[in-house]
Amino acid sequence: MADLLRTVTSSDKRKNLLVMLDSGPRSWDQIRDALQVTSTGMLPQIKILIDRGLVRKEKDRYCLTDLGQTVAHSLVPLVRVTDVFDTLEGYLSDHDFSVLPASFRYCIGDIAGIRVTEVETADVFEPHQTFLNNLANAQCIFGIVPVLYPSHSTFFVNLAREGIEVSIVMTHAIFNRVRDEHQDELNEGLNLPNLHFYLSDEDIRFACVATDRYLWLSLYTKSGIYDPKKELISYEPSARQWGERLVRYYQDRSRNITLDQTP
Repeated sequence: MADLLRTVTSSDKRKNLLVMLDSGPRSWDQIRDALQVTSTGMLPQIKILIDRGLVRKEKDRYCLTDLGQTVAHSLVPLVRVTDVFDTLEGYLSDHDFSVLPASFRYCIGDIAGIRVTEVETADVFEPHQTFLNNLANAQCIFGIVPVLYPSHSTFFVNLAREGIEVSIVMTHAIFNRVRDEHQDELNEGLNLPNLHFYLSDEDIRFACVATDRYLWLSLYTKSGIYDPKKELISYEPSARQWGERLVRYYQDRSRNITLDQTP
């Protein structure tokens, strides 16, 4: 077993090929072009995988054996996790990843395609144009709002007026501010059938918005400060689905706010 583990993990070329073949057989030309390898560098690694019974060649294409499929299925999630952490290494060094529920940290590999973007200083106190465009083009929006921008009182109401399904989880502190400072907008929103507000008793320390085409995630710093300048975004389906599941997780633990039961 130790020899098999070394065979799989001690070479990036072998590991990358197993992950690639997990989605189906490939010709040598496809392997070479996708992995950016040469015959001299890659063919000896393929031979090792064939000798270990992980890969076989059928006509002009390489594919996984039954053993190879089992190994690759276990390897793919690990590779996805390490890819995410490699991408976010600098960001996570000073942002608090531990605030996410454990079940979502464990499947962090689902946020494929995630990248860090930096917001212009002039835009840090309001939703910026890229964020607005992604939400305006959505069919449904799931959000967790632990901070309040000045325009938030009308922002989600305006989106709901356009027919977009909007579900927002708020902490008590944010809801109290909306209720006290923007009562008319809150009442209007609660009258819209496609706008849903949820009140969470938890001290949520991150912001998240997931739509049918976009994931936006923002973590607090390790010192407990909300960081409006750096945000995480992805357009990959698995990342969007991860974000929707995350918001629904908090919805299920929160109280739906209705007009006749406003705290």
